[in-house]
Amino acid sequence: MRNKSHYTENNDKRPARQRPKRRQLTLLDYFLYLVIVILLAIGVWLLLKPQIDNQQRQAISDDLVEILKNPPQVEASRGIWVNRDANRIPGESYDYQPPDNETNPTNRSEMIFIEPIAIIQIDKINLANLPIMRGATNENLRYGAALYTGTGSVEISEPGQSTIFGHHMWEYGRHFNRLEELEIGDTVRIIYQGKEYLYVIDKTIAVTPNKQIENIRKPRDENSILLITCKDPPDYPLRFLVFAKLESIREQ
Repeated sequence: MRNKSHYTENNDKRPARQRPKRRQLTLLDYFLYLVIVILLAIGVWLLLKPQIDNQQRQAISDDLVEILKNPPQVEASRGIWVNRDANRIPGESYDYQPPDNETNPTNRSEMIFIEPIAIIQIDKINLANLPIMRGATNENLRYGAALYTGTGSVEISEPGQSTIFGHHMWEYGRHFNRLEELEIGDTVRIIYQGKEYLYVIDKTIAVTPNKQIENIRKPRDENSILLITCKDPPDYPLRFLVFAKLESIREQ
């Protein structure tokens, strides 16, 4: 019994196992943690930014359509002022000679007035109420379609060919993303100055960018439209062209 008691006493007196001490964080550790947090934040921002830009572009586009449907009494309110560099679309550029204020920095202002002139509707591809602006500038094309005002293109109501550009957006169905689905016999409606212009497609072709100018400037006597967008992402080496003749006009 004495031996057992002695063993127990000795066993009870053994020192308790101590936990290892935690290493003190150094300035380098804090710096690395900060870098990780910043990189994660940048990653999240890069993922969210395209969606945020799309939402902002869509909101402005919706406002432009509303202006056309319910025109304000004050002419200065028949458009929207936006930052010239806001909501850029990746890869946006010109296939033709850009407006002078796009190439001459002295003519550039921070804000630009986006003024809608018409609405385009294409039932076949579920394109409803896309605003059309006058002038195929990068800024106008961010928020809708744009009427080309260069040589060979006329106003929508005039005899001849009205050329309208639109982006082939990444998002399915946005702007002219589904334009390639159109076929001969499909219809396009344009609401312009209180009238609905109904066009019937009579031709579609794909051409290189330098060939599209030939088609824009090719004279057509009848009232018609030419819709143009990019083709074959992500490099977009071709342009898809849709030709349509005026079928009828009716009051809205």
